[in-house]
Amino acid sequence: MKRSVKTFLKFLLIFVLILSILAGCTVGAIVLTTNDVFTEFNADDINLNFTSFLYYTDENGNDVEYQQLSGTENRIWADLEDISPYLTDAIVAIEDERFWSHKGFDLKRFTGATLNYVLKSDNSYGGSTITQQLIKNLTGDDDAKVARKLREIIRAIQLEQQMDKESILELYMNTIYLGQGCNGVKTAAYTYFGKDVSELNLAESASLAGITQYPTQYDPIINPDANIQKQHVVLEKMLELGYISQQEYQDAIDYDITFGAGVSEENQIQSYFVDAVIDEVLQDLQKEKGYALNYAAKLLYNGGLQIYTTLDPRVQTILEEEYAKDENFGTPSGEEQVESAMVIMDPYTGEIKALVGGRGNKESNRTLNRATQTTRQPGSTIKPIAVYGPAMNEGLIGPGTIIVDKKLTLEGWTPKNYDHSFSGPTSVRNAIARSINIVAVKTLQMLGLDTSYEYMTEKFHFTTLIEKEKAEDGNYLTDKQYPGLALGGLTYGVNVKEMTAAYATFANNGVHLTPHTYTKVLDANGNVLLEKNVEETEVFSEEANAMIMSCLRSVVTGGTGTAAWLGNGISSAGKTGTTDNAHDLWFCGVSPYYAGAVWCGFDQPKNLYAYVPDSISTQIWGIVMRRVHSDLGLEARDFIWPTDVNYNLSINNEAGKADDDEDKDEDEDEDEDEEESPTPSEEPSETPSEEPSASPSVEPEVSETPTVTPVVTPTSELTPSPESTEPPIETPATQTPEIPVTNTEPAIIPENPVELPAENESEY
Repeated sequence: MKRSVKTFLKFLLIFVLILSILAGCTVGAIVLTTNDVFTEFNADDINLNFTSFLYYTDENGNDVEYQQLSGTENRIWADLEDISPYLTDAIVAIEDERFWSHKGFDLKRFTGATLNYVLKSDNSYGGSTITQQLIKNLTGDDDAKVARKLREIIRAIQLEQQMDKESILELYMNTIYLGQGCNGVKTAAYTYFGKDVSELNLAESASLAGITQYPTQYDPIINPDANIQKQHVVLEKMLELGYISQQEYQDAIDYDITFGAGVSEENQIQSYFVDAVIDEVLQDLQKEKGYALNYAAKLLYNGGLQIYTTLDPRVQTILEEEYAKDENFGTPSGEEQVESAMVIMDPYTGEIKALVGGRGNKESNRTLNRATQTTRQPGSTIKPIAVYGPAMNEGLIGPGTIIVDKKLTLEGWTPKNYDHSFSGPTSVRNAIARSINIVAVKTLQMLGLDTSYEYMTEKFHFTTLIEKEKAEDGNYLTDKQYPGLALGGLTYGVNVKEMTAAYATFANNGVHLTPHTYTKVLDANGNVLLEKNVEETEVFSEEANAMIMSCLRSVVTGGTGTAAWLGNGISSAGKTGTTDNAHDLWFCGVSPYYAGAVWCGFDQPKNLYAYVPDSISTQIWGIVMRRVHSDLGLEARDFIWPTDVNYNLSINNEAGKADDDEDKDEDEDEDEDEEESPTPSEEPSETPSEEPSASPSVEPEVSETPTVTPVVTPTSELTPSPESTEPPIETPATQTPEIPVTNTEPAIIPENPVELPAENESEY
């Protein structure tokens, strides 16, 4: 009796389930007539040739093929007519015997699979049609719910209305996973049998078709016996359906298959730039087209896309060659190597021309790209974009503004300069050139945290800053604080690409452009699938931008960034950055032709001074950029300096010197600070020169045409003389392209730091 009740309940369950499916299909059919429920999928996008192509525009304006995408997936496209008919029949026989007659959903097969599972608890008999399996492969929609199954059935019916049976089968055979990293039947044929998919015999075809349901269980290399057993099942089904004769069946059973006879075609190792293009296209396909990630990837690798990149292969080659030279990075002790990343872009278009995401020769595709994916604290490179530039744009300071560098306590936090001393009254220009922290903090006080944060997020479009976020310990983290915005102690940091775009703004007359690696993507029919929308944001006025640019040039001509001097009459400007405990070293700079940013550090942050010079990032920037400008034959050129700008503007000067008692107190504080100096490993290897004394400056020619920068003995004063209205041109006395000078960027240790991630503290 109990058994009868149990059997009855099983059949009742089956009946209800079948009724639910039929009801769902009915509802789906109604929906299909009134609404497109498959908006994220367009059959026309994928019914194409497999290979996608990347192009670049050469110096003559011609589109040149750069690379064919192979991606991280081991996949080679095969047209249906080039696939062995034995394999086509084997897959249809074992996966979907009524494929040629149903409309996307096979009720009989689904019912049989359901009965098999309920009565025998055996799910080896699949209920999905080939069309349904294709839908799941393309959308990545594999949620184990009834709603997902209904959605899959509806989509399969719709797909059958969009594509013919041959196209569906061809696409399915090129997207199924067949073990050993093989996606598609052509790759699998090379891997398992060492031959083209068109040459497979009946025995090999049945073996390959048997892998599809459980690729690990029926992998011919891992489990050859299990694969042969499954092959026999496939052959029996083909015999039953009349695809083969009894003699063909027996011959295939007797055939001795040799597995692992061949290897798949080796994937080409893509550059970091190509990796970045792939990531950007995938993101935009999801964002702009609404595609699921799985489907976007299938389209990218299977869709025959034509991707027009922003690459300059000449610049990329230089970058890769210099990053392959260990001598450019010093000689680190031990096995762990100091890592680095660099991005070079056209500041006038936002086009990224080259990038590298790590040192040495790249060994795999879609690996960690430190240029676009890694975020680290920027140290003092944040000062021009979060503090000084905005303050000049808001009319609060000028390059000649005098701010007193003395002990400061702010909201319980006492910031310090790199050498634990103070310079007294200091011009903003000198504070930028020598990277004096107290002046940056005081300037941020004038500007305000809200305004600074708005510049960083709304104008420079940094995506990694946070206004308020609850940490796991219940405390709240924010980047709207003085150590973060004044000295670079951000919660999550920034990436090299966004820093490059921020500094490109200075060369582009104060206008920020969206950094991008491609301009457009066409489908296989030549229709525009994606077109890059480059957003222009005016960050600074022409006057403010010219003033901050003149200060950034002072960093290179006589401050902490002299190793970035280009020579040959080509101007450069930029800013160094060192984070707390020297975990990160930066240089971000521009020339009249390019913008570039360099980061150096360990993947797991630790002090760099025992491994590389403190000027390493500046040196690398100089080495790469000097070669780029030289090898490309770029003319001598200065930045364009507006003639109506007061480059020595002095407003909001702090009142007078402190009185004698205050000076005495400060002297005592300085003595205390001396006693609290950090250990040698935490100090810069060198310190900047003393505060320069006044001397004449050399004025540049103001012209929109390239001008040769005069080579003069540098003055010791970084601040223009009072009568000057244009920025000085200074050439480092000992600097040549071949011998970079040492950078002297400070590192600061706080007395009372705000709460930040312990593994990535900042310079403050």
